[in-house]
Amino acid sequence: MSEFNWPGLVVFSAVLLATPGPAVISLFHSGINYGFKNSLPYFFGIFVGFVFNLAVSALGAGAILEFDGVYAALKAVMLGYVFYLAYKIATSAPLDDGGDSKPLHFLQGVLLNILNPKTYIAALSAISQFSLAGHYAQSVFWIVVVNASIVFLFNGLWCFSGRHLKRFFAHPKWYKSVNLLLAILLVLSVTLTDVR
Repeated sequence: MSEFNWPGLVVFSAVLLATPGPAVISLFHSGINYGFKNSLPYFFGIFVGFVFNLAVSALGAGAILEFDGVYAALKAVMLGYVFYLAYKIATSAPLDDGGDSKPLHFLQGVLLNILNPKTYIAALSAISQFSLAGHYAQSVFWIVVVNASIVFLFNGLWCFSGRHLKRFFAHPKWYKSVNLLLAILLVLSVTLTDVR
């Protein structure tokens, strides 16, 4: 596998996966509102959902998205789910103000990535760009490892940084403004981009 493009894969994956999208924005929000430790179930759910998408894409199931209506249906369900998450973010109350909101949980993190057709497109892009025909299984294994490592690292950093930026958003007016901004960015991250 000496012809494997390691630098290209790392740069491609970092640019694609470390920049804000639905998972990153919601993890940043969770870090601000609930702290890193309380956000871990959601963090691991997002991670498991992403690895699931990579595995499914590597097995060729991404071709299902090519059937008429499947992509559109998955996208519609994803949009509904993102709007639900955005509502939860926008209306969450600070815990120290007697708010009773709870951090998003593991299954919600899994669903965020499983329902997101863009994660399949990202996975399929990496696999089609960097897999080697003569060493498909071995090269896809390393694509999954590199992508999963980047998602784990950068999603953790986003969540952790949210925790440490909380003090800047301690005032209730700032808190509400930041939550509203994050909710809007979450919706925009999936409505202003279309991979097809």
